[in-house]
Amino acid sequence: MRDNTLTSLAILALNLDSVEAEHKAISKFLGYDYERPPLDGCYKGEVERSYILEVGSVGLFGILAFAKEYNQESILYLDNQRLATLVYSMDNMVSLGLFKGVSEDHAKSKDAYTFNPITNTYYIAE
Repeated sequence: MRDNTLTSLAILALNLDSVEAEHKAISKFLGYDYERPPLDGCYKGEVERSYILEVGSVGLFGILAFAKEYNQESILYLDNQRLATLVYSMDNMVSLGLFKGVSEDHAKSKDAYTFNPITNTYYIAE
């Protein structure tokens, strides 16, 4: 049985010039200093710096609007059971399946994956 007590998360990229610029933008949006190191997110075969945000008080709509300010096509939403949804807009969402850890080879065989360098873990949704 999956854990229903996990926090809902969103993973997004900003594609600014530096980690510092991205942290500054995220901190301004959240209203506190954001210091989490970036993940490596691969979307449509392109690797980009990505960041985890807790959905919490800013809400999914708020995070989506923030991402759109930086010309992001979509965000990856993970519910409290780690079911993944690609969110293009509040009325255009695609369910992807369970977000789970996999081997590097398996992840890199896909069009999209997330790599957490802190835990040295690759994730995909399927």
